[in-house]
Amino acid sequence: MVEDEFHDDDDSALAPFVDALSSALIIMVLIAIFFLLQSATSVIDLAKKVTVTNMTVEEERPPFNPVVFRKPIKVDFEENKIVYLLNFRLEPAEIAHLNAMLRDSNQINIKIVSSESPEKVTSMLIHFLSILEDSNNKKINTTFEIVTDNVSVLTWEGI
Repeated sequence: MVEDEFHDDDDSALAPFVDALSSALIIMVLIAIFFLLQSATSVIDLAKKVTVTNMTVEEERPPFNPVVFRKPIKVDFEENKIVYLLNFRLEPAEIAHLNAMLRDSNQINIKIVSSESPEKVTSMLIHFLSILEDSNNKKINTTFEIVTDNVSVLTWEGI
């Protein structure tokens, strides 16, 4: 019986050390997990910063425009008119030719014949003026005529 009592005392004497050792091991595992997660999130943040700051900026790219401009039905430089459906987009050669035609003009008369709303006609007028070089230094006269035809016509005259 003496041996059993000694053996029980030995188990009970070591129990606090085992509890402390397992608690210390759990704390070390939790600290290791914390540092792993912290380093993983900092690596992700650094990767985001590197990918954002190392991107090349395309300055020549035009800004986003939600309007999809279409090729016009007809561009006639002899009659000074553009025939289009909803809106129009001119090719660079056509823009250069138009600007060359109106370069020496001090006044430009623009007439739009369309069945579209005044807001859409105004936006097409602004689009046409944005194509012109040096339109700020010229007098611009505009007229608008409402028709029932689906096709719109923009005409200009340089004076």
